[in-house]
Amino acid sequence: MTRIEKNQELDPPLKATMPTVQDIKKEENQKPKKGRGKLIGCGLFLAIFLAFILGVSWFLAASGLVTIPVISSWAYKTPAPLHEVKPGVVLEAYVSDNFNSLLTQRLQAGGGELKDRSVSLKLPENSLTASFQETLTSSNLSFFDAMHSQVAIDKDQGIELFIPLAGQTNGNAVRFLLQLTTNNGGLSIVSVKSSVGNLNMPVWFSDAVVKPLLERGLIMVNQKLSQYLSIESLEFNDSEIILLGTITVEVIKIN
Repeated sequence: MTRIEKNQELDPPLKATMPTVQDIKKEENQKPKKGRGKLIGCGLFLAIFLAFILGVSWFLAASGLVTIPVISSWAYKTPAPLHEVKPGVVLEAYVSDNFNSLLTQRLQAGGGELKDRSVSLKLPENSLTASFQETLTSSNLSFFDAMHSQVAIDKDQGIELFIPLAGQTNGNAVRFLLQLTTNNGGLSIVSVKSSVGNLNMPVWFSDAVVKPLLERGLIMVNQKLSQYLSIESLEFNDSEIILLGTITVEVIKIN
């Protein structure tokens, strides 16, 4: 057995293999830090995951399409229209009656000739509502409550399409808010805001999905109106739109 004297130094090879006190302390200090780092990472991941789940839950609850205990009571509020509108005469019949009356007056004033072709036509929201309900009913869109849908007009906010969802016990509805302008003698959509329940849909969704669909419906309106007038400008009043333009009806004078 090798004997080591009290004051004798360790051989270099043996000394090199023995850890110093500093090395031991350094190693002991590093272990808790690595463990603490993993714990913080797991905690951060869990927090992000929970935030994601909460965000999705809030999104679904606000839409009213899904009822989530506790969250729905905070996130969802039954949607309501700008104001209630009762359906009146359908738009086509309303416009036809008004133009027949207008043409009769103009022809009498012009001695059988239509000398004044300027026109100001009011479109009341109750006629728009009647035509809107008729369109939804004929489209067989069973997920919409066509008979309680409506069109409301507000001077400042524009045109609102309010469509309750069928079979919903929470009074849920889809809501579109439109701003219109004139284009090539007809009407054109400038912007659309859309919402489901208490959830406002993002602008990109309204522009990419909702706006093209509503523009298709507006084509039918323009086709009907073009039989009577070419629209040059429009004004909004509460409960009505005023179309200003030129009469396109051709009147043949019979001697």
